[in-house]
Amino acid sequence: MSAVKNSVLAAKWRRKRSIRKKISGTASRPRISFFKSLRGLSVQLIDDRAERTLMAYSVRTGKNKKAATELAEKMAADDKAKKFRHFVFDRNGRSYHGVIQTFCETLRKNGFEF
Repeated sequence: MSAVKNSVLAAKWRRKRSIRKKISGTASRPRISFFKSLRGLSVQLIDDRAERTLMAYSVRTGKNKKAATELAEKMAADDKAKKFRHFVFDRNGRSYHGVIQTFCETLRKNGFEF
């Protein structure tokens, strides 16, 4: 996507590339990739060394803070059984504010570290 015409999108792609250069997930400490679409929220737990998605979760009830809390609690309930406690967080070029901040705080309340 080298010819991005919208300067806002171009800035987001630059931030995203800059973030991804610095972080990487492993099998013991996967990367959480947060995605916000027009209809909902989704996250993936990714092992970058093996280049595979370990788990994926999504919520289609909205994209507000309530949905972020629901998504984090859904993920926390499942991940505790799978023994994942430490993560690397990829905010996907978005600012750490609002929905993303609510998602992270809910995970931290459930005992996860990143």
